[in-house]
Amino acid sequence: MRWIRAFFQFRTNLSFLPIVLCVGLVCARKNQNALTDTLIPLVKEIDFRLVFLGLAPAESDYVRKFFQKVAQFSWIRHGGFASRDELKSALQGAALIVLPSIEDKCPMVVLYSGNRMRASFHCF
Repeated sequence: MRWIRAFFQFRTNLSFLPIVLCVGLVCARKNQNALTDTLIPLVKEIDFRLVFLGLAPAESDYVRKFFQKVAQFSWIRHGGFASRDELKSALQGAALIVLPSIEDKCPMVVLYSGNRMRASFHCF
């Protein structure tokens, strides 16, 4: 595995508890609630933390449901808006970066972070 990291110049600051990171505006088209629902059975088998970074405009029903899930489950965190440096640090500390958007192919938040993306994988 060392050669893979060297090939992609991959650096990480993985924490003891694996972090699954999701970055973006909290809204229906970004699909955060479906991600949370999908991970509920998995967290019973594997201990990890799901961290969301991004603004969450509180006036929508979707965001209210999102915050209900954050309050309900101790393994979910919402960090709110992240600066470029905070985002870079979060990306380096994540064991897995998940982009559950039903529309985005290459989210601008990843490009704005300043990280060089070598490969892009799309799941349909």
